[in-house]
Amino acid sequence: MNFFNGLGNVGLFFQTGAWKDTDTDNLGVFYVQAKGMASLSSKGNLQALFGPGFDNGLLFGYSLDAGIEIDQVINLKASVYQYVNHNEINLLKEPVVKFSIDYSFNRK
Repeated sequence: MNFFNGLGNVGLFFQTGAWKDTDTDNLGVFYVQAKGMASLSSKGNLQALFGPGFDNGLLFGYSLDAGIEIDQVINLKASVYQYVNHNEINLLKEPVVKFSIDYSFNRK
């Protein structure tokens, strides 16, 4: 099913340097961000995808993200997001949590 969807975010972003204590020349970043989200779609399209229960096509939610990235060492990311209106839809009742880690054991 193809359709147009609009998505907007507004929030706060904090970023600072990060490094391994034995290699301060390899500068990375640590970040944290908090956002409010809004998504606008056709009510009919949302009902076709998720079932009845949408009285409009507007969704509001939040997103929290954090991560640390140091080249050739670690890339760690964690996120949680959820749409907070339309909680009667089963797929929207609980937040979505994402976590990823990429750690290099064989560094030069």
